[in-house]
Amino acid sequence: MAYLTLNRPLSRSGVPGKPKATRRAVARQLQLVYGVGIVSTRTEMQKLLAVLLLCWLASSGVRAAESGLFPSRTWDIRQFQASGIFPSPPFFAIAQSKDGLIYVGDNLGLLEFDGRTWRRLPIELNSAVTLIGSTRSGGLVVGGNEILMVFPDVRDLSRSIDVAAALEGGFHGSGEFWEIAEDDAQWCVRSTALLVCSDKDGFWKLRTKTGYGRIFSGRNSIYLQEDGVGLLRVGMRALKPMPGAEQFADIGIYSLTESPESNITAVTRTPQAIWRWNALESPGPPNMIDSSQPGNAHRYWHSIRNRQNYPA
Repeated sequence: MAYLTLNRPLSRSGVPGKPKATRRAVARQLQLVYGVGIVSTRTEMQKLLAVLLLCWLASSGVRAAESGLFPSRTWDIRQFQASGIFPSPPFFAIAQSKDGLIYVGDNLGLLEFDGRTWRRLPIELNSAVTLIGSTRSGGLVVGGNEILMVFPDVRDLSRSIDVAAALEGGFHGSGEFWEIAEDDAQWCVRSTALLVCSDKDGFWKLRTKTGYGRIFSGRNSIYLQEDGVGLLRVGMRALKPMPGAEQFADIGIYSLTESPESNITAVTRTPQAIWRWNALESPGPPNMIDSSQPGNAHRYWHSIRNRQNYPA
């Protein structure tokens, strides 16, 4: 399973002196392996993009409802091969900066793609890169096993902040950081054992005794699922249970989005269901998905796109 953070058009201009990272350039330079097929032609790329679109809808729900940070996604891509220069997948994370540059994390560190060529960045992490996030301020957040680095300006990677060194006790026992989310006040990343955030006053962290699930960017909120506790809103240096939070204490949330009206849509795997409720209220009973009927699945995904209730 790989985590991707590629949500802005690739046609945006790169930094001064760098070419645009266009879709055509990506199609030329990247080889995507989905299952056993290698994507190398335009037709194959179009087919793969259609498949990825379906995965995108499945994992993100109402895409337009999200704002701010480019949230991490979960995809079933077996391999993401940059070029012959770097033939050693797997790649664990991918993000696009506000300038249009693409960053990919692998076992050795960080790669950058400017629309034409790849280069390995001179960053010593001593860990596989499992998290990359591009923040609203234009910075780059890079994480791995018990490691979290912040680069305030992607055009000057000589300037960096070692977040573990900035926090008392560091990240011992945190494991690998995987996902990132942001609202107007802060951005946060999570591993299974640790939540780390950055706000106007600096960095803060919060450990869990039971385990953190996925983290999501809402309309202007950060939501986090904690095992044995449920769905939480990340506040100012504290976690606040949502109304009815306990309903998700033992249910992993696969995807969550929030509309401008604060209506939340969440997808769970066990039970396989769709949940819809207002953020100020407790969730009602979910609409179960009969995955054995392909027609039902199609109507289900269509209902997410149109914010309509799926018939039980």
